[in-house]
Amino acid sequence: VITRRDIATELPFRNHVAVFSVTGEQLRKALENSVSQVELVEGSFLQVSGLSFSYSLEKPANQRVQTVHVNGLILDPKKKYSVATSDYLANGGDGYSVFLNARHQDQDTQKSPVLSDIVIRMIQQQKTINPQVEFRIKQISK
Repeated sequence: VITRRDIATELPFRNHVAVFSVTGEQLRKALENSVSQVELVEGSFLQVSGLSFSYSLEKPANQRVQTVHVNGLILDPKKKYSVATSDYLANGGDGYSVFLNARHQDQDTQKSPVLSDIVIRMIQQQKTINPQVEFRIKQISK
């Protein structure tokens, strides 16, 4: 049983959803930021959907991302990709300054949903959570 308190514990901030476009190059930079300090286990590590990537801790920061695939296709540095994340990261939090130059989708006057509310709604709709390891993020030796 997952309670609202459980959700509030895991998502304690009232972050809203932000949707914007980035180039493949900007997306790669965001992924580099994600793994730049992964060995310190101090946050900023992205959880991803719709893409997979590999990285190597044997490489210096900003050169760790080895491969990136979006929907099974190799990342194109010049192509535009849609990203949905928290407004905190979209506004440059946790070192994601690359998102500050992104083209944000026009928001209507209604505030975007709070992430924890989305999670609660999805759990209510799914009724059963069946997590699976999908190997979206792989640490490799190179």
